This record gives sequence, structure tokens and C-alpha cells, in this order.
Amino acid sequence: MLEKMKLLLRVASFYVLFGIIPILGGALLLHHAIDASEAAELVATVAALRDELAGLRSRVDPKNFYSRCFESLGRDDVASRNLDLARNRIGRWGGPVDLFRFDDSAVLATMTWRRPEAPPAMRVIWRELCPGPDGAPERTRPEEATLDLLFGSDFTTGLLHTAGGRGVIVKSGQSDSLLFWKRFENEGGLICAVWQVPSGEELLRKLKRLHLRPGTTLLAARPGEPWRQSGVDCPGEAVTRAADRFRLYKDPWLESDGLVWVPDKLGETELLACRPNPAVFAARLRLSVNVISLLLAAGAMIFWYRWLVRGADIWVSVRVKLILLFLFSTFLPLVGLAGLAVEAVSEREKVLTERALHQGKSLLESIDAGYEADRKRLREVFRRIRDDRGLRSPDPAVRQARIAALKKKHAMIKIEFRDRRGELVVSTDRPEMLARVENIFRVMAQIGLERHAPELMPPDVSGTVRQVDLFTRMAFENPALGLSSAMDQPGTVLNLDFAICRGLWFWDVIRDPSHPAAFVNIVKDRRAAVDYYLKQRFAARAKSTDGFRVFAYDIDGGTLTGREKAGIPSALRVLLDRSRISGTAATDAFFHRGVEHLAICIPSVFLGRRQLIATIPREYVLSTLGDFRTVVWLMFLIIATSAVVSGKILADLFLKPIAELAAGMTALQGGDTSVRVRVESGDELGELGRAFNRMLEDMQEVRMAKMVQDALIPAGRLTIPGFDAIVILRRVSELSGDYVDAMNLADGRWLFVTGDVIGHGTSAALTMAMAKSITMQCAEESGDPVRLLSQLDRILFRLLERRQMMYCAAFALDTETGSIEIAGGGAPFPFIRRRNGVLERVRMEHLPLASDSCPAPFPRQCVVLEPGEILMLFTDGLMENRDVAGLSFGDERLEQALRSAPMTDAAAFSQSIMASYDGFVGSALPDDDLSILILRRQSAPSLPEA
Repeated sequence: MLEKMKLLLRVASFYVLFGIIPILGGALLLHHAIDASEAAELVATVAALRDELAGLRSRVDPKNFYSRCFESLGRDDVASRNLDLARNRIGRWGGPVDLFRFDDSAVLATMTWRRPEAPPAMRVIWRELCPGPDGAPERTRPEEATLDLLFGSDFTTGLLHTAGGRGVIVKSGQSDSLLFWKRFENEGGLICAVWQVPSGEELLRKLKRLHLRPGTTLLAARPGEPWRQSGVDCPGEAVTRAADRFRLYKDPWLESDGLVWVPDKLGETELLACRPNPAVFAARLRLSVNVISLLLAAGAMIFWYRWLVRGADIWVSVRVKLILLFLFSTFLPLVGLAGLAVEAVSEREKVLTERALHQGKSLLESIDAGYEADRKRLREVFRRIRDDRGLRSPDPAVRQARIAALKKKHAMIKIEFRDRRGELVVSTDRPEMLARVENIFRVMAQIGLERHAPELMPPDVSGTVRQVDLFTRMAFENPALGLSSAMDQPGTVLNLDFAICRGLWFWDVIRDPSHPAAFVNIVKDRRAAVDYYLKQRFAARAKSTDGFRVFAYDIDGGTLTGREKAGIPSALRVLLDRSRISGTAATDAFFHRGVEHLAICIPSVFLGRRQLIATIPREYVLSTLGDFRTVVWLMFLIIATSAVVSGKILADLFLKPIAELAAGMTALQGGDTSVRVRVESGDELGELGRAFNRMLEDMQEVRMAKMVQDALIPAGRLTIPGFDAIVILRRVSELSGDYVDAMNLADGRWLFVTGDVIGHGTSAALTMAMAKSITMQCAEESGDPVRLLSQLDRILFRLLERRQMMYCAAFALDTETGSIEIAGGGAPFPFIRRRNGVLERVRMEHLPLASDSCPAPFPRQCVVLEPGEILMLFTDGLMENRDVAGLSFGDERLEQALRSAPMTDAAAFSQSIMASYDGFVGSALPDDDLSILILRRQSAPSLPEA
């Protein structure tokens, strides 16, 4: 019982240490990897769904939507015969559309319009967009009136920066309108106008098909309407549950019904996007890992049970077993270290990426905020214009020339000086423009002087106020317009957002009595100011070594400052749309010219309708990751190499004695029993080596005994006058217990003996040797078979005391007459094959020798062997040895083989019998030794004729 408990404890220890712990550790690491992959896939799925919704909002954004329609127009589409078709194709998505085709001479060639005031306005716009060598001519008063009627009084074609196929949205009456223009090389160009731009929600309702990523489902529904699906079919109940949960809990995303859902809203239309949940696939992977772990645990249990309990040498060598033990011992630490190394590299990569994106965002925010600081420089420019000496000249011509030079030098839209009454002293505006805005700026000057320099106002100004100025004053002092607060900030740079005209406004009071003016009003185009600022910042960054390239994107014009000579990559355009629609920073990775870049885009706060983009090659960001990865993996390789070297040393300590034993076994297989293994330790392996050496010594003795036994037993043909005899002997082991002998007696007869000692090995061989000596002694005395068996029985019983018994048969042959006297002691009955084919069996029933102290008399049989007839004596191994199915050769098969064997000579007869035996036994190993003695009497030679 104690031994069983020890064995059970040993099996349990090996199973836990080299089975459960490695398998459990591997399973936990795999579960950790699956969890990390599932989390990353979930984040990627949510990001992909948000990108899908952002892409949808970008596609149905009116400017983007119509820009794609406009970009698809070619020369053939706007030919005179196809112009109406092109207009109808664009107009089916929203409001009325007008197309105007200009030839290479800027002449309106063909057109199709719905608004009668559009053609002359488009002529003015095209003339200013594509000026001739002498520049664009001045607008006439009717042209100004037409543009005012169509677009408002503050429309300027300088805002139409539509490079890259982007349009500009302008106010046309009470609704938004979209203008687009493009030029055909040497063939004029085209202006398109959509007078009532539909909302994104309206465009979404009109779209019949949405292009989605594979596996994505997009759903849209207005209040009270059923859900409209695009993409993969989704169960209605799942959609309802997800929509209700979003309305109730306001979750940013959720997992439900095996799907990941992300909501959005476009106007009153609810949007839902869903994709299969990666947790489903992760759950299947976890189940697979658990099943494989259980199978491995069961296999480990079988392995250790068969090795430790049953001692079965299961299909592996000792070297493989030692290697498996070493691998089991080091697998968990090495896998854990490899997992930690991979995770450390991954975390380092994530940290570097996040650091680069944060650095890029900080850079863009500093550029954006730096524009506000640049206002100080602009304020100094405005003050220098205000204090310019040339504008103090009493000569109006000098003042006009100087103000024109200042406008050109500083890229100002408007510079004007007014006196104490608000009347114009000098201005850069054309006369027709002055007539339109004279009352506005006169009232502005009067209000500024009243609030900040009342002492400069003449006493009679209030009495000269006209009725139209009263309405303008009321508008200025209305808090809803915001102009009243602006008039409280003299000498500062203000934002001027007037219709679609956006500029920087500076006004101030001139208190110098020698100056001809008392009020200055300056307007600079904000776009020009921003462009100048960005070019200065980008030029200053030209020598930067941080790896970032910074661009500014003009939302209205579609231009990219800092990248004028190249187009906008599609991935970068998607990022711009995402940031513009969401109003927040957006990051993404994209490939450009085979190089992966990281990009971050933020909407500008101070630069107007612009977006700032920073890109950096991912390789530059991760440049330091290579050294970190090298250090981490070098440490892992050092630890792994140390473990392998340690395992090699331990394996050599174990395998060196085993290798010497294997070499000794190889030499032994070659027949060399003189080899000895070197024993250098006193442990179990040393004891095994000493046992092997003792075995070799015993085998050497056995080999010598075999040589002696081979000399005692005659094998092969026997030379007997008038007879053909052959002996066949097959041993199971080195030393055999079978005995075959033939001796020539003094009276001319021959004595033959066959025997089979029960058992194998040395004891059986010694018993056979004693039988040999007794036979030789009996042959010298008389050679009688019965007497021989009696002496053998008596001597063997006295010496062995039933510990070893022997089956024996003996016969004496008279070579002259062919007479044979046979005696048997438990041996198989001999066979005689007569010339006529009859098979006889000589029956002699008796117990084996050395089996009884008072044996019965041994039976004696006398037979005569005629010429050509055969006598066969054999041991029981011939009949009892079995085939692979476990069936013995048996008497019946032996008799059949004897009847069919040729009788020409003893060799042919024996070969036929052994062929039948070998064909039956096949590849099965014999259980007992086999001995056969075949004696054939030769035919008498014919006598010569007289």
C-alpha cells in the first residue's frame, strides 16, 4: 500500500509540474493574447463604424456631393446638345441648376439658366476669374447691380478659390447657393450654379444605394418611419433593441445581438451602423484553446501513467524524453518572457505613436494660436499706416498716391481717412463702391468720434444728420448686430464678418490737430493675412528636424497651403472631412507613395474656415523603437540561450553515460562481447553501466558455451554408409535445450539420439551437455536405446530432482539390413515415409525423463527401412510454434507437409518441410527450439550384367 501511495504521489507530482503547469500557463497566455486582440479588434470595429458614418456624412455633405457631380463633367457633357442633360442630371438631387459654358476667348458660348439675372453676372465672374493680359476690367454700375441682386452687395469673386474641384457656398436670396467653376485646357471653361442647395438629410433620402465596407450594415430612419437598411441584412428586432437603448442611455456605442452598434444623427434622421462583434470569434477561439488544453492534459496524464506506472517505452527514446522534460520545464518561462517582450515592444510602439500624435496636435494648436499673437504685428502695421507722413500732406494728389502705395504694399482691401465731420479725406475705394457704402462708413466715423473724441466733433454736426444716416446709426447701435461693441475698441484688430466677406478691421481716432483727418478705417482681407502668416510659419519650419510636415486646408477653396504642387491624397481628404464634420481633432494612418504616414487634423479656431494637418512618416516615429526592440529581444535571446546551454549541459550529464551504453549496445549487436562501458558516477546511471558490464561478461560466457554447444551438436549432413542423413537445428536463444546426436558404434551400427530439455538458457544447455556425456558413455558400453534412456532417466532424476525434465528418443541403425530399434521417453512419435507414399507413425508412449523416481519400462519398437524410405525424428517445437494469429503448426499440417515432400534425398525432403513451416509461421517469433533428424536409406546400386 505504501509503495502504491509513493507511486501515485510521483505520478501526481510529474503530472502537475510537467503537465498541468505548462499547459495552464500556455492557456492563460493564449487567453491573454485573445483578450488583447479582442479589445484591439473592438476598438478598430468602433473606429471603422465611426469612419463609415463620418464617410456617409461627408458623402451627403452638399459641397462634397455636388463637387463629385461637377468633377464628373467633361467637355462632351457640356456641349450644346448635352448641356440640358447634364443640368438635369445634377438638378435631380436638389434645387435648380444653371450651367454656363465659356470658350477660350471668355465668350459665353452656350448656357442653360433659370434665373434671368444669372448670365450677365456669370460673365462678370468669369472675366474676373480668368482675366486677360491687361487684367480684369472694372465693373460697371449695371454689373454691380446684377451681382447685388444675385449674390448680395458684398460678393467678391476673390473668394472663389475652387482649386481641386471644390465649390464655394454663397448666400443667394434667402437660401444657400453653390458656385463651381473649372477650366478646360485651351477650350475655355464652365461655371455651374445650384441656387437652392439641399441639406445632407435630403440628399441621404434620395440616395438609393450606399457604398459600404464588406460586413457593414447602415440603417437610417426618420421619426415615425421604418428603418432603411444598406449592406448586410440585420434582424429587425436587433435594430429596434439597439435604437431603444441608444435613445434611453445615450451610449456612444454598444454590443448587442452579436453586433457592435454606433449611432449618429443627420438632421432629424437617425443613423445606425453595425458590424459583427469580434467577441463572437474570440469566444470560439477561447473554446478551442480550452478543448485543446483538456486534450493535452489528458495526453500528459496518459504519457506519465504509461511511463511511470506501466514502465512502457512509449514511442520515444531516452534523449527525446529528456528533451521533453527540459522543454516542459523551460516552456512556461520562455513563453512568458516572449509574451512580455512582444507586449513591451507593442506598448512602446503605442507610446511613441501617441507621443507623436500629441506632439503634432500641440504643434498645430501652437500654429493656430500663434495667429492671434500675430495680430500684434498687424496692429503695428495698421498703426504705421495711420501715422504715415505721406498722408499728412495738404495736397490731395499726394495723399491719394501714397494711400494707393500703402494698399498695394500691405495688401489691404480698404484704407480711408475721414475728417471730424465724417467726410472722406482720402480712400482707396473706387467711386462707384464709395457711393454704395459712403453713408455706412461716415456714420461709423461719427459714432467713433462721439464716443472716444467728442472734443474733436464740431458743434454743428448733429444738426446736419440726414434721414438715411439715422437708419444706419440705428443699425450700428443695435446690440444684436455686434457693431456697437466693436465701436468701443479703437486701435485694435477686430474680425469683420460681413455677409461672405471676412476681413480684419482696424479703426482709430487721430487726435493730432495738424493731421487733415480725425478718423482712420482700414480693412485687410483675412484670407490674405492668414495666408501670409501661414507661409511665414511654414517657411520658419523648413529647417525643423522634428519630422513633421504641416499643411493648412482652406475649406471654402479646397486649397492646401504648404502642398501647392501636389494633390490631396484620398485618405487625407477623408481625414479632413471627418475633422470638419465632427468639429474635433481626427487622427489616422495612410500610405502615400508606398510610405506609411501618421496624420492629425484639427479644425482651426483662429484661422477662420481652415483646417491644420500635420503628417509624419511612421518610420521616423518608430526610429527609436528599433533600438528598444533590439535590446528587449537581445535580453530574451540571452535568457533563452542561457536556458538552452544549461539544458545542453544537463542533457550531456545525463546522456553521456547513456551514449556510452548505446555505443556498447551497438558493439554488442555487431557481436563484440569484449566491449566495456566506462563508469564515472555512483548514481543510478553508474549502476546501470556496471550492470551492463556484468551482462557483457555473462554474455561472453554464454557465447563460449554456445561455441561448445555447437561443437557438441552435429548440424547439416551426416556421412553414414548407405544412408542420406541431415540434421536441422533452430534456436530461440543463444543456448539451446534441444539435443541431436549420431555416433558410430563398435559393432558397426549407428546410434541416434534426439532430445528436448524443458526450458531455455544456461540450465537447459547444461542438462543437454550432461545428456551428451551419458550418451557417449552408453555408446561405448552397449549402444542399446532402452538402456540409454534408462541411464539418462536415472542420472538426471538424481541430479535435477524434477527441476529439469527432458523429452528424448533414441534408435540404433543396422546399416546392412536397414533394421532400426527405437525407444522413446515422452518425445513426439517419429514418422516413416514408405516408398509407396504411406506415412507411418511409430508410437512410443512414455513420460519425460527425470519426471518419476520409479518410471515404467521404456517401450521398444523395431522397424525396417527399405531403400528410398525416410525416417524423421523431431522435437515438439516443430508442431507447437505459432503464427501471428496464435495458431500452432500442428500434427495435421505436419503430416500434410510430409506427404507432399519429395523423397529424392534428405535435403530436398527437409527443405520442403521447412518451407511449409516457414510459410505458415511467417513473421511470428518462435516460442521453442526446433530440431529435426531426417534419415533416408539409399537405393542399392544395380549389378553389372554377366
